[in-house]
Amino acid sequence: MINHFDLKKVPPSIKEDFSEILKIINQCFSSHFKVKNNLFYELSFVSEKQSLQLNSSLRNKEYVADIISVCLWENAEIITPLLGEIFICSKKIAKDAIKYDVNFWYLLIRMIIHGLLHLLEFDHEQSDAYEYVTLTIQEQIVNKVIKTAKKKIWKNQELLSLLG
Repeated sequence: MINHFDLKKVPPSIKEDFSEILKIINQCFSSHFKVKNNLFYELSFVSEKQSLQLNSSLRNKEYVADIISVCLWENAEIITPLLGEIFICSKKIAKDAIKYDVNFWYLLIRMIIHGLLHLLEFDHEQSDAYEYVTLTIQEQIVNKVIKTAKKKIWKNQELLSLLG
């Protein structure tokens, strides 16, 4: 079973519902990959400034990222139960939800699943074939999560407070 190891700086406006949705994400993700061992990841919410700094230092990219995954297994000689860490910029996700006219929760769920796939070393940037496989799996898991969590999802207008 895949579980989050630690949650850091969850915005208070989504904390209660986020914990429930994260449990559903973990269950659906574990089920999809038939994970039997206990695997963990850390998940931290970061500001736009922190996202920009992380993206610059870790990926040499100069923009605010919605999600950044740091895989501990990449090129590892020893495999540990800790997969890595996911950094989420909820303000960026909230802005993108409005920009693309999609539900905030849908986009947040999608990005966390995307980040988890990166922790398992799925890399959509490697080739068109990898992109197709990664995004297909991503959408399969997203659909499972949405079906399970349907009553927990709100319209993005109700989450404008995230934009501060």
